[in-house]
This record gives sequence, structure tokens and C-alpha cells, in this order.
Amino acid sequence: MNKTVLVGLFSLLLSTSALGAGFSTDTNGVANFSSDVTMDGLVDIGTVETFDDTDATPNVSTGIYWNTFNDNLTITDFDGSPVDGQLLYVNSKAGITFDCTSSGLDCGTIDIVSATGDATTWLFTGTNWQLISFTDVTVNNGPLVAFQAYLNTAATNITGATSVMYTIVMDGETFDDGDNFNLATGAFTAPVTGRYLLTAGANVTGITGAADDITLQIVTSNTTYSQFDGRDNNLGQQETTEMTVIADMDAADTAHVAVRVQGEATDVVDITGAVGETWFHGALLR
Repeated sequence: MNKTVLVGLFSLLLSTSALGAGFSTDTNGVANFSSDVTMDGLVDIGTVETFDDTDATPNVSTGIYWNTFNDNLTITDFDGSPVDGQLLYVNSKAGITFDCTSSGLDCGTIDIVSATGDATTWLFTGTNWQLISFTDVTVNNGPLVAFQAYLNTAATNITGATSVMYTIVMDGETFDDGDNFNLATGAFTAPVTGRYLLTAGANVTGITGAADDITLQIVTSNTTYSQFDGRDNNLGQQETTEMTVIADMDAADTAHVAVRVQGEATDVVDITGAVGETWFHGALLR
């Protein structure tokens, strides 16, 4: 036979044999087990409750699972005569700051700043509430964004004399997690605001002794990053130029690669096409 035991914060569905002589409750309705407990069934942490909108030390004596109010607030402690080992799950419904420098919260030396959808779990140690976990939905549940594109078809006679940067349309890809790279334009579009690791390389050939410099660029909506190699009349017949940046991109911003060789009488310089020769790679860091 199974029975439900209501003991303060918990509702446990336990088999009768699991309770045994080691089970008791104190005057506050807190369950005490002096021996091992085997649970075969539901463990219910109770009704979801909500903090008061202005209480910096909310009373958590009536439950484990809490939502914050929908207004921004700084919490310095949890009140309500907690007992050693008590657990607390807090789901943020607004910009909630947990004051880690206060006397009641043990969560490091830097305040925890949560946003809507973030969650924290706490354990009362007898003196303070110790942070067990912090779920940042932006980081933990954000989209997987990564791509590895390359120039598959060589571009011939595209630079050398002109001062205009040539956009390399990477027309091949090894992978494109999130489907954010456009093979027709050679542009990556950021699906979310964040910091992106971008790396590019171009293998240029057909250079003559007249060439003076090579410029490689990663061009984003916010910033143009340049790698310049200036060697007047001293470039090799074939050169590879590379660069890596961490770019701050907003959602819907784009990024592409461009190259230019100067000093030639005409546009005689080619860009070789093959995996590992001319490429554009990227990934969302956070």
C-alpha cells in the first residue's frame, strides 16, 4: 500500500515499507529520516508561489518552487526560518539581481544578475543560502551557430590594379549549423546578438613583381577588420593571407570576406578555390 505524506515543504508519495521506524516529523512539520529512504513514485515540490514585488528578503517558508515578481528587484536574503539542507528553486520573471556580497547569500564575489527565464537553485547551509546552480538561458539554451565555408570555384583575374576590395563569394560549405550562411552571396547573417569568432583566409596567385600589397578584410555591419601585408615589389607569385577576429554583431547583421592586391598594371591576380585554401569560418561564442 502507498500513502501520501504531507510534511511542510514537501509532498512525497512513498511506499509504506520505505517509511519505517526511522521516519518522524517535528513540531514545524519537517520530515526527519534517521535511515535510508527508498522512493518509488512521485516527488512533488509543491505549488509554484510568487515573491512580493518589493521584498528584498522574501519569505520562503511556504514552498520550494518560486517565481519572482515581474518587476526588477535586488534580493539580499531569503527569510522564513529556513532549516539546514532546505532547497529553493527560483525562476526569474524580470531582471533580478542576487546580492552576493550580502550576509545572507553565498554566491561568490560578483552579484548574480538574472533575466527573464533564468533560474537559480539554493541550499541553506545553516547560516547562508548557498548557490547550487545558475541557468542562464541566453548561454545554456541559445542556438547552435557555426559555419565552415570555402571558395569552391576559383576566381580569376579579379584584382591587382583596382583599389576596390573584391568580395569573395564562398560557394562551398562543410557545415552550416543554424543555416545562416548564404552560398549565393558569401555572407553570414547573425541570427542573434552576440560575440562571434570569425576567421578567414585567401590564397592568391598570379602575382607579378609589380605588386605592392595584399589586404584581406572581414566586413561586418558594425566594423570592417583589415589585415594588410605591404611589400613593395617583393610579394611572391603565390601568397596566403589570414586573419581572425571576435566581432560584436547584432541580430540580422552580416559578415563577408573581401581581398585586394595593388600595384599590378591590370587585374591579373586569381583566388584559388579548394577546401583549406580560401575559407571563411565562424561560430557564436555567447
